[in-house]
Amino acid sequence: ARMLEIEWPRVEVHCPGNVRSAEVLISLIEKHVTKGAVICTDCWKAYDCLSSHGYEHRRVNHSGADNLFVAEDGTYTQRIESQWRVIKHFFNKDNDDNSEDFSNLIYEYIWRKI
Repeated sequence: ARMLEIEWPRVEVHCPGNVRSAEVLISLIEKHVTKGAVICTDCWKAYDCLSSHGYEHRRVNHSGADNLFVAEDGTYTQRIESQWRVIKHFFNKDNDDNSEDFSNLIYEYIWRKI
């Protein structure tokens, strides 16, 4: 057997009606993520209030000219950004972006990756 390191979010959360406002985002995070957890994001404005809700919020500025995936403090999003790019391609290629079956598609992707 081989060990496989996969960094995935611990929780899969669907935004109701694809509404991605700060209010919906915080509600979902508070429901599924332990207070005090480190959350690394880009600089989308909806994330700005994470620190005031009890989370350690680290940001990466994707519009920065020097390094689009690594912040000055070492926070990076390159691995997850890369994985999501591959996953989106996988979904769109054969699955017509069927969000109703999102969980099974993620599991299939992981199985094929292993």
